[in-house]
Amino acid sequence: MPTTSSRILQKVLSCKIITKIPYIRRFSLKNVAYNPAFTPTKYSQIKKAPPLLTIEDLQKYDGKARILIFGLPRAGNNWLTSLVADCLKLPDPRAVLYVHTNLEGTSFRTNPDILRAACLLRDIRDVIVSMYHYHKTDGFESFPGFVFDTIEDFYYEFFLNYFTKLPRWSPWENNIDDYAAYGLPLIKYERLCDNPLRELERLFLRWNIPVQTETIKQCIEDNSLKNMKSGKKHVRFHPEKPLDHFRKGGYGNYKQEFSEQLLKDVNHRYGDYLRKWGYKIDG
Repeated sequence: MPTTSSRILQKVLSCKIITKIPYIRRFSLKNVAYNPAFTPTKYSQIKKAPPLLTIEDLQKYDGKARILIFGLPRAGNNWLTSLVADCLKLPDPRAVLYVHTNLEGTSFRTNPDILRAACLLRDIRDVIVSMYHYHKTDGFESFPGFVFDTIEDFYYEFFLNYFTKLPRWSPWENNIDDYAAYGLPLIKYERLCDNPLRELERLFLRWNIPVQTETIKQCIEDNSLKNMKSGKKHVRFHPEKPLDHFRKGGYGNYKQEFSEQLLKDVNHRYGDYLRKWGYKIDG
């Protein structure tokens, strides 16, 4: 028997006014309740596991992304997507898509092709450190506007006043809230570093995708930072990434890189983000 909400939706869709809505929007309205990647906002529905999804189902790749990972830039997106693609034995890594864009204005939530999704978190202070060093790699040498002698110059002149204001992800540090509000599994980069086996087991459990423990262990070994930096793994999953894209890994690097003044400024500006996601504010 149709639920009250489905009856209302059917009534709305049957009204003549719906013909004035562009086709793509009507398609989105119809599919908004049926995307298994985004949990409905009702708590009673959150307790229900998504439909069982087997590795065999995912291996039937048809050129469309099936798994979505949202993470801030330099948060370990390449590592996590490579781990997921490897664990699921996907024939083409493009079946796992990572994005930095905010949820508003995208079709991710209503795209029926996206079967599973997750959020990747990282200490924003380490994100800044990683981004600073990334902008000192060979790929940016030909762009004078990206040359900064110190991390302080990079932070005040580029990160705060340009990068974080780009429309595709502004307001930058709050984008994770929109994805998390739909019940997406949250993966902390720091936990992934400390215990990748447990984080991946937890992720696949939330996704209701059966993956053998031994498979996960082997994929963790194959996707080590050493292998990623040497090109043994990332060439397969992300051939467009230069070798210096993968730098150091780990966390807490800001403690050695930040001056006392810079640490105070970042803690003040991004204190809400740090506290909300359980990061210690030091300094």
